[in-house]
Amino acid sequence: TDISELREAEAGLQLSNERFAKAFRASPGLFAISRLEDGIQYDVNDVWLDTLGYERQEVIGKSVAEIGIWVDPSGRAKMVDILKKHGHVRNYEARLKRKDGRAIDVLIACEVVEIEGEKRILFVAHDVSEVQRLKGQLQNAQKMEAARGLTSGIAHQFNNLFMGVSGSLELLSEIPSLNDNQQKMIDLSLMEIQRGKKLTTQLLAYTSQQPLLPRRINLRDTIREQVFLFEVFLGETLEFKSKINKELWEVEVDPGEMDNALFNIFANARDAMPGGGKVTLEATNVSLDKAEASQKSLKSGDYVTISVRDEGAGMSAEVMSRSRRGSGAGGAV
Repeated sequence: TDISELREAEAGLQLSNERFAKAFRASPGLFAISRLEDGIQYDVNDVWLDTLGYERQEVIGKSVAEIGIWVDPSGRAKMVDILKKHGHVRNYEARLKRKDGRAIDVLIACEVVEIEGEKRILFVAHDVSEVQRLKGQLQNAQKMEAARGLTSGIAHQFNNLFMGVSGSLELLSEIPSLNDNQQKMIDLSLMEIQRGKKLTTQLLAYTSQQPLLPRRINLRDTIREQVFLFEVFLGETLEFKSKINKELWEVEVDPGEMDNALFNIFANARDAMPGGGKVTLEATNVSLDKAEASQKSLKSGDYVTISVRDEGAGMSAEVMSRSRRGSGAGGAV
């Protein structure tokens, strides 16, 4: 019996299998073959193992439910429904869970194939976690840009209002029949308008992203202004105490950034005490020698220290690990 055609077919099949095996092993994606119904894994490539952090013996012969690689198990069920209906899936977004518990974003393509009389899934996924991270950063940047535009518009509107009100007050102050109390009220109002103008100037500097130049200032006035503002806005819930050295040295600092830093510290103290409490601020001079300075990663010399304490519960270990900013019970900044 002439079996030349049979031998040629076998050779062609072997060549096809070898090509598929090479493609399977060399694929840059997470390549797997599993049973359609229950996700029993028949084979996975090295990229699959390396990306998800498993050894081959931990995977082969086990279902995806046993392994627990789907963050949302219903995601696989939806994918299987699409496969049964169309025979293939393209650009399916999902999240897979590594052995260490970390989740990754993947883009999946798969086909239904019949092997040894059984329907199986030919599964290929690509890790797009970095793409998703960059996409999130872009979206945040766009939101911030929109917020800056809105803030800039509001700041300009407030400046216009301040100009109108201050002009009217200045005209009123020229009335000769004003008594001392009336003149004092007008002067106080003009002073508050100047404070408001300063705040809008800082907002405009932030929205235009123009760096404010550092200069030598005495922090006594800056600290007092910030404490005064917070007493006005939060005096009903928080009690503010301040202890500032009368001979506080001058420092070279960006006044706008200093205001923002104090504002953030006070805001964090407020958030730490939703039921109210006491906030204590101290500012004093300190001279550090080489040993003391090296412990704080500073150069030896003269410094001004600012310490803010509140009566809040403090940050949990999880929050502390994410951010080093903020305040808690007995915390100093």
